[in-house]
Amino acid sequence: MAHPIKPAATLVLLRPASSGGEGTEVLLMRRHGKSGFMGGVHVFPGGKVDEHDFDAGYAEVLADFDWEEARSRFRGSAEEVRAHYVAALRETFEEAGCLLASPRCAPGEVIHLENDAARKERLAGYRDHLNDREHPETLLSIAGKEELLLRPDLLAYFDHWITPEIESKRYDTRFFVAAAPEGQEPTHDEHELTEWDWFRPADAIAAFTQGKIKLAPPTWVTLQRLAAYASVSSTIAGLGKRTVVTNLPRPKPKATTLTILLPGHPEYGEQVGEPVEVTQDTPLGFTMEGGTWKAIESV
Repeated sequence: MAHPIKPAATLVLLRPASSGGEGTEVLLMRRHGKSGFMGGVHVFPGGKVDEHDFDAGYAEVLADFDWEEARSRFRGSAEEVRAHYVAALRETFEEAGCLLASPRCAPGEVIHLENDAARKERLAGYRDHLNDREHPETLLSIAGKEELLLRPDLLAYFDHWITPEIESKRYDTRFFVAAAPEGQEPTHDEHELTEWDWFRPADAIAAFTQGKIKLAPPTWVTLQRLAAYASVSSTIAGLGKRTVVTNLPRPKPKATTLTILLPGHPEYGEQVGEPVEVTQDTPLGFTMEGGTWKAIESV
């Protein structure tokens, strides 16, 4: 029997390559080695959608955004769409300390904390409150006290992954991408996450291949996509236009090695949700070889 699924959101943060020239760097954070879910694996900031992410009050602290267009891509209810965007923003603040928000008095400017030591200190305290699940603080209350507008308009929704049925902890995760806010240095939360670093996408894949870091298949696929773009803006624009396929990895029957199949593989079966044309930027599946995932590009 399949285990219950929890809705979740992940936000991929990008910045221009620090070495100059073309290319981008992506923020990856290492989950605690003793974590019950993907321990020791490098991931993007993200987590489950909480009940308070559905609070109707968020409508008052969200910047202007085309929710109808977002809903058409997301293929969900208006409440679900908004809650996932809120969760992506909240989880990124909780886990990485980066908050995509603008002062109400300057709605076109993302807060720059290196120029505002007082706000930086206050937000650090709020972040501790959010990470303390017993504390009543919410991102909604923080935005109200700080007179901030949260910025869903800076996020591009681009992918959808569901944890395989064989796993005991399962998540239905929506993937978003955005430019990392300037003047906000990421920091790990020291609870769920123990390290962080900026990687060129190709370098992260190489580190994984060499056994230096661990990656889950959705992260590997995302890094492959990111490596195809030359700038932050082109990445966000390109990924924001791609057809979103629901990826529910399925184990290949009678395989001699651990193999998971993805939509597009001839043995995959029916797609989950509304059938859509599978794009060519996703592998057909993965095979575990020598402790690392190898993509199945063709059959």
